[in-house]
Amino acid sequence: MAELVSVSLLLEGIQFGGGEKLLLVLVNHIADHMDSLTEEEVKAIIDQMFELLEDSEGDRSILNLCLVVLSNMTVPERNAEIFCEHTITLGENDTPEPCEALLQLINYFLKHNPKDEESNLNYKPSGLGVFTTDMIKYDPWTYVGNIMTNIVRIKNFGLKLILKQSYNYIPLLLLQLKSNNPYRRRNVVCIIRTILFDKDIHWWLLYEIKILPSLLLPLVVGYNNIGKNKGSSGGRINKNSNYNGNIKGPLTDDDKNGLDINIYNETNNQYKCYEPENDILFMILE
Repeated sequence: MAELVSVSLLLEGIQFGGGEKLLLVLVNHIADHMDSLTEEEVKAIIDQMFELLEDSEGDRSILNLCLVVLSNMTVPERNAEIFCEHTITLGENDTPEPCEALLQLINYFLKHNPKDEESNLNYKPSGLGVFTTDMIKYDPWTYVGNIMTNIVRIKNFGLKLILKQSYNYIPLLLLQLKSNNPYRRRNVVCIIRTILFDKDIHWWLLYEIKILPSLLLPLVVGYNNIGKNKGSSGGRINKNSNYNGNIKGPLTDDDKNGLDINIYNETNNQYKCYEPENDILFMILE
């Protein structure tokens, strides 16, 4: 009962203008008590965060914190299931239909174009922080990826939603592997890894979506200037890369035979290095 009162008071304070400070308190509260939230609390948090997102009027700090709240809250699978049942309805033939608020969140996340990113932004938090000033300013929708990662585990709702072909989410997700933001890349790989447990969609992913080249690109290393302290993930320059391998090139015509043209082109990119984040690299290899 104490937990319910605590969450209720926080939400009430936020509703009446508590703003960023109370949102930060709620972020920390949920991080500490995510497993003990009641169904009523989960639903109340969802409704309040969606209302705040709609009324944020471009305040990127508020927007970011609302998404962190939803991201933390949906880490436990039970909470993710409640989230899905509260925001997604199943129509004819169990076709998932997300509420307008969730649909907008996903669309905002996926319309991000990695080609428009600046290469010198800092996405890595210092200390125990969960976001940086650059992330809030230039990519405030980052944590939608965490929410999608959490709900895709729910087969009858989140998984069906991500795989719904009319939404074309998978190709748009794969584009985010070229982002300089490691949070985006990490969440996309997590989502793809989860959906690959469904063997019935392997053919569709391989031959219609052509998922393989997108997953292989982060593993490709360019041959020219390979020893220099430069690199890129997905074709983007990343000055923090420290690959010092010794691979001779270029590829021969025989090597090119049957090779995806984008992968071949990246082997001749003097700045191309493998994915710089080890955990992302290992998940791709899995």
